[in-house]
Amino acid sequence: MLWASRALCMRAKGQRIPATLLEEWDPVPKPKPHTSDYNRLLQLAMPKAPSEKCIPDRNPCWEVLDVTKKAVASPRIISLAKPKVRKDLNEGYDPYYISRASLLAQASPRLYELATPKSITKKV
Repeated sequence: MLWASRALCMRAKGQRIPATLLEEWDPVPKPKPHTSDYNRLLQLAMPKAPSEKCIPDRNPCWEVLDVTKKAVASPRIISLAKPKVRKDLNEGYDPYYISRASLLAQASPRLYELATPKSITKKV
């Protein structure tokens, strides 16, 4: 009933009513009662014949060559085959470490001026 009243309000304002608000709208499409050219439909449904140039997929079971079995991987290939070792987020982090530059740094007079606390007078 809510949809019907909304459709009436939209019709009164002169707006176009969407199909979802109309009472005869059905979300499930209905099949057509008769297809005009059923033979053409069957012809379109038939799969295409494979081309003469088409090479079919080879059998997945094939013999591995002896040369391949005797191959030796180089040290570079072996190093690339190993997974990358990742450190944890805080691994190796020292929160109390102070760098040399911080230990040798000297504050400027302006920095001292900014660091002094403001003096606030108390109200009596």
